[in-house]
Amino acid sequence: MADGPDGEVTVHAFGEAALLVDLPDLAAVRALHRALGDAPPGVVDVVPAARTVLVRCAAPADVPAARAWLRSAVRRASTTGPTTRVGELVEIPVRYDGPDLDDVARWAGLSVEEVVARHHGREYDAAFGGFAPGFTYLSGVDPAIAAPRLATPRTRVPAGSVALAGGLTAVYPGESPGGWRLLGSTDVQMFDVDRDPPALVAPGARVRFVPVRAAVAAGVGALVPTRAERQDGSAGTPRVQPAQVTSPSPPAPRALEVLATGPLALVEDAGRPGLAPVGVGPSGAADRASYALANRLVGNPDGAAAIEVTLGGLAVRFAGGAVVALAGAAVPASVDGSPVGMHAALRVPDGGTLRLGLPAHGL
Repeated sequence: MADGPDGEVTVHAFGEAALLVDLPDLAAVRALHRALGDAPPGVVDVVPAARTVLVRCAAPADVPAARAWLRSAVRRASTTGPTTRVGELVEIPVRYDGPDLDDVARWAGLSVEEVVARHHGREYDAAFGGFAPGFTYLSGVDPAIAAPRLATPRTRVPAGSVALAGGLTAVYPGESPGGWRLLGSTDVQMFDVDRDPPALVAPGARVRFVPVRAAVAAGVGALVPTRAERQDGSAGTPRVQPAQVTSPSPPAPRALEVLATGPLALVEDAGRPGLAPVGVGPSGAADRASYALANRLVGNPDGAAAIEVTLGGLAVRFAGGAVVALAGAAVPASVDGSPVGMHAALRVPDGGTLRLGLPAHGL
């Protein structure tokens, strides 16, 4: 490999705060990804793909350090031979009951049993993520069963489908359309927003499919008595103590009723930096500076959600009152018909209605 426009590897700017590395093939991507190691401060995402690696920074000022880090990794990758795979090993149980097994067997000139054996008898590299959160492309398919994609994609592929397309295999994390050939299914949850990390398989991991003959039966919960209950002979009978404290009256409800959205109004937060390698886009507010300013004006945490209004026209009524702030392009605004200003904390009374006009300039 070489770093520069005349070599096999090119590092070039990708917008104001990112760098894109062009590579000749997936093997080169894997080599560079292994050589990168820990990212320096200011790098928020490292996203391998089939022939590129994207490095996204928090700000343009972080790009020079990221470029030096990338160049060093390119040199290491070019001078290091094949290395032993050291990524985390993830085993995924699979029922080989997919509707495309017979078609793959006919394409390969093999029996269904041999297709299954060749699929689960290998260890795969988690090469890159995309398509959907938790969808990780696994390289290393046996060439004998590397059947191409379907000529006509399905409109619905069930969650947990284990699939194959050419030299890649993967598990669909959720129900979606798809054109890969379905070999089986798994009950393993590939992506869970409440799990840390949310994706079961991330780029750099190793994956092995383990065949199972049938689904594991759902467990049946059992009530386990306490030690005291076992001692007094009441084992198996849970004791329910009546509530002795009267609950206080609930506070008045606080809510925001949307009366009009204008052309576009979205609930946005600071986004999801660091999850692009497993298929989660950064998202978040488009005008990050105004988003951060509005949160600071009302004393919110930096990542609190806000309503981002693209072209004005929003009208909202507050039940229970609220303290709000408007930031961004100058826009005429009123509370219950009285004009209000921008870039300052503003108290809206219970039942008050905030209305935005259209900005004369900007969005």
